[in-house]
Amino acid sequence: MHEDNVIDVTEADAGNGILYENKFKSADALITNIRHLPIAVFSADCVPVLLLDAKAGVIAAAHSGWRGTVRGIVGKTAGRMIQKYGCDPENIIAAIGPSIQEDCFEVGDDVAEIFMRKFGAETVVKYGERRHVSMQRAIVGQLTELGIPHGNIDDCGICTACNTDIFYSHRKMGNERGNQGAFIELI
Repeated sequence: MHEDNVIDVTEADAGNGILYENKFKSADALITNIRHLPIAVFSADCVPVLLLDAKAGVIAAAHSGWRGTVRGIVGKTAGRMIQKYGCDPENIIAAIGPSIQEDCFEVGDDVAEIFMRKFGAETVVKYGERRHVSMQRAIVGQLTELGIPHGNIDDCGICTACNTDIFYSHRKMGNERGNQGAFIELI
């Protein structure tokens, strides 16, 4: 939904949005501590982020488009893991999945200014006269601010817009495309 709604899911939510109509009005991230309950996030340029604290037995999946990134969806999700589920930031690992990368993510001055103000100048790069944003750098910043070690964050660095032969890209394909999914499950 490109918002910042984090939903705690239980066995009662199994199959929601896949096997039956989605009962959540808006959900940009899911968290659970229930074993054998897979959770998923779908994207087509936005950033999928999977989080795991194996010691606490907690997982999360977040969808972070530029609006969700600005609203801090990934930081809010990891923050809830810490506050509600008792996760230690030192134990949280994060996987940043295939998504549009800065070289393909050209933005207007308004969006660039928001990112610079909120996340620092390092999240905006100029290619000629055009500004580009790195949502991934902004997300890494959200996670490290919570105390998650940089070494616990893996950014695959794969650009969906550059690789439309294997990924869907909203920027390159428009609405005539599908979505890729990122799944995580406690076993």
